[in-house]
Amino acid sequence: ETIAFARHEAAAGLFAAVSMEPASVASRADELLNVVLGTLEVAHVRPGESVLADTAVPQSGVWVQGDEVSTSFLGLAARALETVVRTFGSDAPQSERARALIDVEVGFLQEALWGGSGGYRESWLATPSAAPACESPTVIGQLGAVYALLAAEGSPKIAEAIRSAILSFDTRFWDPSAEVYVGQLDRLGWCMTPLDLAYVVDGAARF
Repeated sequence: ETIAFARHEAAAGLFAAVSMEPASVASRADELLNVVLGTLEVAHVRPGESVLADTAVPQSGVWVQGDEVSTSFLGLAARALETVVRTFGSDAPQSERARALIDVEVGFLQEALWGGSGGYRESWLATPSAAPACESPTVIGQLGAVYALLAAEGSPKIAEAIRSAILSFDTRFWDPSAEVYVGQLDRLGWCMTPLDLAYVVDGAARF
């Protein structure tokens, strides 16, 4: 739809007024990145737990963070923040802000979601249900935790956590008979979504 709109004659005037000079494009990209980082910092960080909530909604002029934190979303955010650091360099102000958000993610991951033996609980609720969660571990949930750890790679403690998480993931999710990672543990049948596959392929390229 976006490509079709850009090619339509009605949009010609809109795009003609936008400079495509490299310096102008870089400036707009920088402005957009600052908006995104600011939204994450202000809208998504739960102040009590110091972690990025999956969702946030504006109410009466202020941002209200959602009650859920999931490792799958933490992993996606970590990959994006890691890209910021890699693109702008570790000393850039944007990278410092991205690194601070990564540290927030990993601190919560290790303190609140660590499940032992390299595995992680895949979700956290600010107002937990009285009934215990019985969901089986998923490929996207466990790899999300691994991605967040990889984004914070550097300290010996994190390096050990990365090794443990990857070993746990490979041991539990790899099916040697089918030569494929299963989408979910403890199930007779399971499926792999495009996002699951993207997580696995990206992870395989990094491990």
